[in-house]
Amino acid sequence: MDLFDSDLKISTNHISLEHVSIDDAQMIFDLRINHKGSILKRINSNVAEQEAYLIKYFDRFKNFEEIYYSIKNVNANQVYGYVRLTELNNDFKFSYESLILKKSAPKVVSLDVILAIYKIGFELIAREICGPWVIPIEGERILKLHNKMGMISMLEKNKKYNICIVSKSNYKKKINFFEKLGLGTLIIN
Repeated sequence: MDLFDSDLKISTNHISLEHVSIDDAQMIFDLRINHKGSILKRINSNVAEQEAYLIKYFDRFKNFEEIYYSIKNVNANQVYGYVRLTELNNDFKFSYESLILKKSAPKVVSLDVILAIYKIGFELIAREICGPWVIPIEGERILKLHNKMGMISMLEKNKKYNICIVSKSNYKKKINFFEKLGLGTLIIN
């Protein structure tokens, strides 16, 4: 299996992760601009800037640095959102960024995406740590989700940010519980 095969599809019981294309620019832009609950930085002022970002991303993909996925309904060609699997050029760690979902996406999707990303990082590419990543203080909802999952470790907290990681050992302690619920089980095509 070549993670950097742009035709590779990674699925779970609920979602399919598929490599983005330039055609995704409009939807990514719309989600990032219109998503009131998002803590993502508003980095684009128009679709052309999002397209330019994707063009630069394709170079990072070719350099084995990151993979930008569209998150789709596993049973239909309906896009729920997007996520980037990052820091793939590091032999010890990986991360994920820019997870954004439509408000209409089923609640289980966010958990399933996160668990699929962890499974890719810890099991498929055998990294030891996910992160560190920064959750702004206003992202309490996101921090609560991670705390409920029971895998996160807080490295630092200040007035602006929570800096967190997930270790492979914490992941291994909890993943069986989620797999019994039908979450995070990967199917590679």
